[in-house]
Amino acid sequence: MNKFHFNLIIAFIFSFKQISAQSSTEIFQSLKKLEVTTTVLYIAAHPDDENTRLITWMSKEKLFRTAYLSLTRGDGGQNLIGSELSENLGLIRTRELMAARAIDGGEQFFTRAYDFGYSKTSEETLDFWEKEKVLEDMVYVIRKIKPDVIICRFPPDKRAGHGHHSSSAILAKEAFDAASDQKKFPYQVAEFGVWQAKRIYWNTFRFGSNNTITEQQLNVDVGGYNLLDGKSNGELAAESRSQHKSQGFGVPSQRGTLLEYFSPVAGDTLVTNPFADIPSYWEQSDLGKEISLAIKKTIQEYNFHDPAASVHPLLKIRSQLHQLPASSLKTRKLIEIEKIIIECLGLWTAAYSYKERYAESDTVHVTFQSIIRNYPEATLKVTSGINPDSSYSISLNKQIFQSKKIILAGSNTNSQPYWLKENHPNGIFTLPDSKEIGKPWNDAPLNVAAELYILNDSISLSIPVTFKETDPVRGELIHPLIVSPLLTAKLSENNSIFSDEKSKSYELSISYWGSIDTTITIRSTLSNADWKSTFRDTTLILKRIQLLQFFASPYNLHNRIQVRPVYPFNTKQTMENGMY
Repeated sequence: MNKFHFNLIIAFIFSFKQISAQSSTEIFQSLKKLEVTTTVLYIAAHPDDENTRLITWMSKEKLFRTAYLSLTRGDGGQNLIGSELSENLGLIRTRELMAARAIDGGEQFFTRAYDFGYSKTSEETLDFWEKEKVLEDMVYVIRKIKPDVIICRFPPDKRAGHGHHSSSAILAKEAFDAASDQKKFPYQVAEFGVWQAKRIYWNTFRFGSNNTITEQQLNVDVGGYNLLDGKSNGELAAESRSQHKSQGFGVPSQRGTLLEYFSPVAGDTLVTNPFADIPSYWEQSDLGKEISLAIKKTIQEYNFHDPAASVHPLLKIRSQLHQLPASSLKTRKLIEIEKIIIECLGLWTAAYSYKERYAESDTVHVTFQSIIRNYPEATLKVTSGINPDSSYSISLNKQIFQSKKIILAGSNTNSQPYWLKENHPNGIFTLPDSKEIGKPWNDAPLNVAAELYILNDSISLSIPVTFKETDPVRGELIHPLIVSPLLTAKLSENNSIFSDEKSKSYELSISYWGSIDTTITIRSTLSNADWKSTFRDTTLILKRIQLLQFFASPYNLHNRIQVRPVYPFNTKQTMENGMY
């Protein structure tokens, strides 16, 4: 099959979050979680494979740091809510997983593995996935978050259902062992050190007639009721599970006793339950014990009607945390406590761009807004910006709204999902930067940097730039900032079939996203010698959208051709000396 390709850019959204205050109960829940140091990693093959009942229980009731590592983004699945398939479906299912974690309290990670479709065997799957690369990603995540316990959704054999599922279990066991091996992926060791989880379990299941549960297995009741949320774990888990909308996985709420069963795989598994005998990080030093006592005291004295009363004790605990030896858990707890302090203050900040889309490297005009609601006074110093008055300090007084216009240097990186920046083979995505391994989504393209000063302490803030609009039906809507190439192009058709020698005409939409008028020459080229095009070079002063006619005809008249975007868009290949 001969193909001709047209380059175009597909802009997609970034994950983003403003800095905002939480309710008193949410702050209290975060305080309680500050005291807990256990981390658990759940591993399976696809979005929707995870056990949301167990994740909710671990995160919301036990207050463990709980993460789900999905080896793929579900690109090979079905789609009940739209026509998107393959990579585009993977984008949807990624966002569904992130929406699920926002409800059940877990964190989300991925490997580079591409969901290439159904596979009967793990041998075939691991061949497509280039096994060692997926193992590398799994070890990276393990060394980064340092789980005490690892849990698999599937067994390593035919009981798993198919090759992707069984492969996730095979790789999980190998990663459990490899993470403690100094010789495995030494660049990771330099960054994170090695790590040995205490144990790894298989979370057994009953799926229709496939029952892998026995009463001899360890079990825990995950059906508790959370007073702070006002919902049972089964109710929250159902809400989380129902986020997998493209797969039609809406489920009813469950209440009462809900047992989960576990079969040992490796490690220290001679325990009464999978989470037994995990020492607290705070108990490993005298200073850690002091910090633990201070956290307990702050929890006991927490005032639901005045969260700001906890700010001073929390600042003292933060100072103690800084004195601990360097470790990933120390870093994480510092992030947690700074977030709690900001929430206790009732601080809200946002940075809104004047328009939703900017071209690469264009300066970005931003309205920076802030208010403090719970605390008498603090100072906010904005440190980013290129206009003379972009770096400034303001006094935040209780309930006084502040607004300031600043100009930021633009981003030179397109709004492209990081795992789709490079072409990839059938089984695995290509990542040029190893630091992107595991991330669920791109970082925001632009942030406003600021320092928050409270008494003699300061906290560094990074506020993502977003775009705000008001819809007459849905109200206030917050969109991510999109960074686009200077030009983008789109054909009127994605697929065409040629049955004779006649040429076909396509409407080519050229969009210019720059902030100033410019003259640009448009030229057409085809990368495949079996096709030719007729397109007169055109010099334009591009306003928002110009429509041109593009003609293509085959040399070989008997082949079916497919017109589709070359994905991802690479400006270095398609734009040179101002020509497209």
